[in-house]
Amino acid sequence: MGAHYFVGLSNDEVIYDPLPLYHTSGGIVGVGQGLIHGCTVVLRRKFSASAFFQDCGKYKCTVSQEPFVVTPNFQSLYITSEDL
Repeated sequence: MGAHYFVGLSNDEVIYDPLPLYHTSGGIVGVGQGLIHGCTVVLRRKFSASAFFQDCGKYKCTVSQEPFVVTPNFQSLYITSEDL
């Protein structure tokens, strides 16, 4: 998976993948990291913009999978309930 090496992901990343699995980015780029490299992938039944940061903090995501973007080093953006 080229995205793994291009972005510089490690095998212990926790990837938040809000995209539908039938979408190439959601199914291959996001979930593929878990299947091929053993990364943890966090899926949500239906994407919620209002719960995005809460989900990422709850599951300690280090990477966010977005359309056309993979955002590494996500831990610095944790939002806790005190921040809301």
